[in-house]
Amino acid sequence: MKVPELRIGESVAGIFETSGKPIFFKVRPPEAGEDILIALDRMDPAGWSEAFVGCERAPTEQDFCMRSQEWNEPHATVTIPNASFQWYYLELLARSLPGGQAAFTLRADILEYSLSSVGLKKGSNAGYVTLPLYGAKFRPGMKAWLVGTDSVRHEALMVIFGDSTTLYALFDLRGMAPGLYDVYVERNGVERALTKAFEIVSGTAGQLETRVLMPERVRVGRQFTVWIEYVNTGGTDLVAPIISVESPTGAQLKLRPEEEFWIARSSSGRFQWWVFLGSLGPGNQAEFLSMSCRWRGITG
Repeated sequence: MKVPELRIGESVAGIFETSGKPIFFKVRPPEAGEDILIALDRMDPAGWSEAFVGCERAPTEQDFCMRSQEWNEPHATVTIPNASFQWYYLELLARSLPGGQAAFTLRADILEYSLSSVGLKKGSNAGYVTLPLYGAKFRPGMKAWLVGTDSVRHEALMVIFGDSTTLYALFDLRGMAPGLYDVYVERNGVERALTKAFEIVSGTAGQLETRVLMPERVRVGRQFTVWIEYVNTGGTDLVAPIISVESPTGAQLKLRPEEEFWIARSSSGRFQWWVFLGSLGPGNQAEFLSMSCRWRGITG
């Protein structure tokens, strides 16, 4: 299959004729080390589009290097950070076409050093908050800070380099005045800023809420999937929560398909399984963890 080329700095037009039918392009940066922004713009205001990037091979929905992050939006963007001098293959998908066929334009551009967005809109002055910072041409060793209406500079305790388009800045917001703050980053003495990009509020610390989603009835011996929904409904980071999943009736559990079913008995006599979830940022950031279960019937 011949794949059409998307040239840097140029736009191409296309049409989504059927939802779920992929359209492919390929793009190659002029040199290594550039951050490339791929922007898909649909002409219709409704629907949902996605973009996937494969490194030197065509991507799929399950196997890709990068993907767009927009949810249920007609437009999609994806960034190739610190691109190599190689072909990158793009898969474009229209998840939904409520108005029928939809025309689109696709464009690839080289990004300059910039701070484009903050991944969190607000946080509480009750504790520590990690801000995801997005932009281009980021490098290790960068600094980040907040400035409020009093013009005082509040330095990040730590800045973690994700890649050339992502930083994670940890702030201690305790005692800071509520209000809107400018967000700054610095690379080799050169600053970039977003004005009034983050709000500090008076609120509560991080709070974990969970919910178990599973069938109401299952036959004995049948395998089924249980979903655990966990959300940080507070205003600060939650560090490494651990969830205990217990089955008083002896259901066997496993996290990955290739694993064997297993059971651990707690001190209370129930069956117990511990799951390490990592950290959760503040706000309604729901995550889902799935596991397979096998019902053994009532015991004892």
